[in-house]
Amino acid sequence: MNLRNLTLLSVFLFLIAVSVYWNENRRGMDLVAGSEFVKGLDLSKVAKIELGFSEGKKIQLKKDSNQYILENYKSFPADAKKINDLIYKIASIEVAEKITETTSEEKLSGFELGKEMPKYSVKILDASGRSLASFRVGRSLHGKGNYLLKEGSNTVYLSKNSLWINNSYKDFINDILIDIEKNKIKRVDIAGKKTLLKKDKKWLIEKSKKELEKEKVEKLEKLVSRLRFKEVFAPTEPSVQSVQFEKDLKLELENELKYSLSIGKKDKKTFLKVYASAESLPEKIQIKQDAQDADFMKVSDIIGVKTQAEDFNRRRASWIYEVDEEVEEIFSL
Repeated sequence: MNLRNLTLLSVFLFLIAVSVYWNENRRGMDLVAGSEFVKGLDLSKVAKIELGFSEGKKIQLKKDSNQYILENYKSFPADAKKINDLIYKIASIEVAEKITETTSEEKLSGFELGKEMPKYSVKILDASGRSLASFRVGRSLHGKGNYLLKEGSNTVYLSKNSLWINNSYKDFINDILIDIEKNKIKRVDIAGKKTLLKKDKKWLIEKSKKELEKEKVEKLEKLVSRLRFKEVFAPTEPSVQSVQFEKDLKLELENELKYSLSIGKKDKKTFLKVYASAESLPEKIQIKQDAQDADFMKVSDIIGVKTQAEDFNRRRASWIYEVDEEVEEIFSL
């Protein structure tokens, strides 16, 4: 191949590459199979996610400081991992093929993409309310992908993989209230009447020095490990305003972090409030000029525990939780 032909071939290939790029990226044009359906989503600008479902349900997730809240469900904090998974799922939608172009509501309804009742609708907004992405998700094609339609477009696509979006607020929260490793607990104060101390892997009743029965130990360790709640309420809600929290329990961990639990009953339901603290740790910390690595590690640990307590209270302490009736058992060990 001579130089002239090589030059012509290079120019030809360059023009093809430019053409492909232009067709993939220009506004309003078809997407190429394998390309991202939601292009150029700037995750740092995402401030709100609105999800709609064919049965009329809506989920609104709003960024509040450094966390997302369920705006239309009591403004309860959403689970960060689950929100990140949702955003990743949206940003990762790939196009399998273009199906058709249509503005007919009848045809769109056949794909479950009708304006009034798509299978899902997704809107992603920035802090000013400007749309970063807005589209509808229709029915699945034999379980191999879902029909897709961007708002303002008349082109129906099929996604490469099936797309499932959870439609319950419970799918976006972490229902584990506290999760304590049993070997991390060193002291339990039960309603101010009985104190249990951990010594040599045994639980002793402080006053009598008697060992706590194995059955009660297992019950305690089971209930404070992955303690889940069934429902959550703001304190101002009428259904929980009259609940009397008459029993208290305090759990103290080896790192000096403490959880204070208060339990109450109403209409045969069991309710719980939880608060974390680290009051036994110093408020102010002084570091001497001749401080060693061990001193800095100690300071770091103290700051870590205090931060953990503050973070827990920010997310959990201002709510009232309905829990299983068996949780009440640890208040009478």
